[in-house]
Amino acid sequence: MENFKSTNHHELRQRQQIDCSENGKTDQSYKKMCDINVIIANASKTGLLSHEKQSLGQYIDNTEIPSLLDAQNLLITAKNSFMALPSQIRKLMDHDPTKLVDFINDPENKDILLKHGILEKVEQVLPVDPTSQKGASESEKENKEV
Repeated sequence: MENFKSTNHHELRQRQQIDCSENGKTDQSYKKMCDINVIIANASKTGLLSHEKQSLGQYIDNTEIPSLLDAQNLLITAKNSFMALPSQIRKLMDHDPTKLVDFINDPENKDILLKHGILEKVEQVLPVDPTSQKGASESEKENKEV
């Protein structure tokens, strides 16, 4: 049987050291501001954390904001509607639904949208002026003739 020499694995390891004597990239002026003991001491004196003192309260009307489920369903419907468009149109929009919204809202693109069937041409109905002396039946006849 061969002689087995037992060695201590700690003898085989080399010690690694890091030299931190140079000034680092960390800005030390924030040291006190980031110290948890200083933060807690200030909070116990004032009753507020520092980030709460910096911003004023805001009152917003969130009654028209949909619930999270409604918002997610709206996103899914919008995505499915975008994916139902022909691939050429999606490619023109770089497969980005927000670019399609911007494209649709641009009045210069109306002819292109009508050509591809994204928009439907709607006949314009003239409003009836109730103060006019003509009766409703006369104004309807004029609209049909035009």
